[in-house]
Amino acid sequence: MMKIWLSALVVLLVGLGLGAAAAWIRDAQTPGLRELDIQRLLDPNQAADNRQPTPKAQVDKAEYDFGTMDSRSEGKHGFVIKNTGSAPLKLSLGSTTCKCAWSALKKDTLAPGESTVATIKWTPKDFVGPFEQIARIGTNDPLRPLLLLKIKGRVTTVVRLSPNELVFSGLPVGQSMRGEALLYAYSSDSMKTTGYELLEPDTAQFFDVELSPLPIEQVRAEKDAKSGAKVSVMLKSGLPQGPFHQTIRIRTNLESAPTVDLPIRGQIASDISIMGPGWDDRWGQVRMGMVDGEKGAQRELDLVVRGRFRRTIECEVLETSPPGVLEAELGEKKESGQSGKARIPLTIRIPKGTGPANHLGLGLGEPGYVLIGTTHPKVPKIKILVCFAVEGG
Repeated sequence: MMKIWLSALVVLLVGLGLGAAAAWIRDAQTPGLRELDIQRLLDPNQAADNRQPTPKAQVDKAEYDFGTMDSRSEGKHGFVIKNTGSAPLKLSLGSTTCKCAWSALKKDTLAPGESTVATIKWTPKDFVGPFEQIARIGTNDPLRPLLLLKIKGRVTTVVRLSPNELVFSGLPVGQSMRGEALLYAYSSDSMKTTGYELLEPDTAQFFDVELSPLPIEQVRAEKDAKSGAKVSVMLKSGLPQGPFHQTIRIRTNLESAPTVDLPIRGQIASDISIMGPGWDDRWGQVRMGMVDGEKGAQRELDLVVRGRFRRTIECEVLETSPPGVLEAELGEKKESGQSGKARIPLTIRIPKGTGPANHLGLGLGEPGYVLIGTTHPKVPKIKILVCFAVEGG
C-alpha cells in the first residue's frame, strides 16, 4: 500500500513540473505578456494604450448650473471635450431630455490632445421652477462610449401673479365679493405699480381695484422674489345673472414688464338657470355652429325658475341681435310641484333663407344675443349669447 501512495505522489509532482515548464516556454515566446497582465490590473487604460492606440474622451466639467434665469430668456453653455488618448476621438450629438437643443459641435473628430466645445441651448419658455436635464454625446472611446452632460438651475420670470387668475364662482345676484392677487418681481427690488385699466368697459363699473406695495416679509416668503405688490379687487353687486369676464391691466415701472394682465371670471347665480342642447353654462352662450342659410336652424332651451317667485314670474323677449337674423320665442310656463321648479320653453331660431353671417365669437365675429326681461325682483334681465355662422342662403 505504501508503494502505491509513493508512486501516485511522484506522478503528481512530475505533472506539475511539466505544466510549469510549458508555461515558462509560452511566456518566453511572448515577451512582455506578464508585464501587460500586471499593467491591466493596475491601470486598464494604460494597458490598452500599450496594446494599440485608442481614443479617450475627457470632459472638463460634465455639469453646469445656470442658476436663476428668466422664463423668457435663453441660456447657452459650452461643454469642453478633450481627447486625452492616442487615437482620433469621434463625437456625435445625441438626444436631450429637456426643452433644449444642441446648437453647435465645433468638431466631431479630435486628434490626440485636441479639444472642442459642444454647446447646448436651453429655452425654458413658460416653465417656472427648478430643472435638471441630461444631454448625451456618443463617442468611439471603448471605455466611455456615452458622455452624459447635465444642466440644471431654477427658472423664474420678471413678474408673476399669484394666483394668475381670479375666479368668483356661484356669487348670488345682489351680493358683493372680494378677491386678492399678489404680484411678485424677480429681477428688480424696486418694482412699483403705477396704475391699472379695466379692459371690458361693459362691466367696468362693477369692479373696484386697489394697488398697494407688498410688505417685505411677504416678498421674502416667495422664493427668489425681490419686490411685490398686492392687487385687491372688489366685485360690487349689480352684475346680471350668468357668467362674466373682465381683465385688469396693471401698469408697472419695469421696462421688461410694463404691463401685467390679471384675468377675472365668474358666475352670478340666481333662481333662474338655462338648460338645453348647445348651452354652455360657463360662458353663458348657446352654440349653434355652422348653419345652412337655405335650411335655417333652431335650438330648444328652457328657462328653469326656482324659489318663491317661480309661480308668479313672467318673461318676455325684449330684443334679438342681429335683428332679422336671430328670432326668439317664449312658450307657456309649466310648473312642477314635486321638483319645486317652473320651466319656460325658449326657442331660438335662424330663419330659412338667411344670408351669410359670422357671429361665432372668440375673435371670429361678435356673437348674437337674445335679451329677456323678467318680473323677478333680482333678475330683471337675462342676456343669452348665441354663437353661430350662416353660409349660403
